[in-house]
Amino acid sequence: MRQKAVSLVLCYLLLNTCSCEETEESDSGFLGTLTYMAVGGGLMAMALPALGFMSTGIAANSVAAKMMSWSAVANGGGVPAGGLVAMLQSLALSFFFSLPP
Repeated sequence: MRQKAVSLVLCYLLLNTCSCEETEESDSGFLGTLTYMAVGGGLMAMALPALGFMSTGIAANSVAAKMMSWSAVANGGGVPAGGLVAMLQSLALSFFFSLPP
């Protein structure tokens, strides 16, 4: 649950910093924030399996497998805990195990 909250906050911060100029009619309040967080979380839930981050592990011959290989080569043979690949795999696990059957 904590990882979901952190990822949603990070999505909000990313979307908030990427926003262009604001107009008087822009929805930058609480509802706008919730909308961005829901869209970001939904996109992440769809993007992780597409990249190869599955609930059963990293899919062979996927972008995730290539990222894991590059990370292992860069770190002397092991994927570091807390690194990008480990974080994305953890997010994939938390998304899929929290979905209702």
